[in-house]
This record gives sequence, C-alpha cells and structure tokens, in this order.
Amino acid sequence: MAKEGLLRYEHLRDDLQNLVSQIHDHFDYDQKTINWKLSDRRSLSTNAQVHVWAKQISDETGEDVKSVYARMKRDQGLPIVLADKEHGPVIDWMLKRFDFHSKTESQQLIIIDAIEVTRNFSTGQHNCFRDNVQAFYNENGFKLQYLEKESVK
Repeated sequence: MAKEGLLRYEHLRDDLQNLVSQIHDHFDYDQKTINWKLSDRRSLSTNAQVHVWAKQISDETGEDVKSVYARMKRDQGLPIVLADKEHGPVIDWMLKRFDFHSKTESQQLIIIDAIEVTRNFSTGQHNCFRDNVQAFYNENGFKLQYLEKESVK
C-alpha cells in the first residue's frame, strides 16, 4: 500500500517521527522493500496550487470554492499571519473588532474572505501555508498532489 507524506521544516521532528513510524509499521506487516524519492518540484506558484486544491476539494465535497478557500485561509493561513511580527498585530486587532471567535463558522468565513491573510505572506510563509493545507487535507482523506502548469486548464 502506497503512503505519502510531507517533511516540513517547521514540523520536521513530528514529520520525521511519523515517517519512521510508518516505515516501522510497513516492516511489521511485510518484508517488502520500500522505494522512495526526494522531490521538491513544484511548477505551479504556491497561490495557484492552493486554488487548484480548493477547486478539487469543492468538486469532492460539493461546497463552493470560495468557502473552501476561506476555510483554508482561516484554518491554515490565519495562524501563520498572526505569528508574523509585522502583520499579526493588525490582523489580531481586526479579528477582535469583529469579535471573530464568537461568530458562527459561516460568519467567520465571510469575515476571513474580506481580510488580507495570504496577501501578507512572505514566500516562506506562503510555502508553509501550502504545505499545511496539503498535509491537513491529505490527513483527512483527500489526495492533494502538485500539478504541472500544463495540467491546469
């Protein structure tokens, strides 16, 4: 059975423990060899890739793309921007003014859609956002893969 995962710099210890655990489990069940390859090839921009995934998730769940992307911004993007020394305090102030955390999910998605979250990301933050989106959704049964530019229509 093929399994995939990510090794992210920000979560390297946990990701490596997960990898070692999966390798150990593999050999507990079967004495087959493991084929692996290292790859960091990503030909779509980070932003384009995340939007491709939002469309894929929308197609699989029936939820509209705008809501899927807003949820990604809220769940994976907001923690990154809040930790940012420059933009975090401003976003935090805005969220408090909206009483964001006491709103319903649909209200939160409307608010987060209007707030510039990913626009304020550095390249590293955007890469972290993309990797966190992929890891979260893959852990929850989706199979989000990187697409080549020519694959996107």
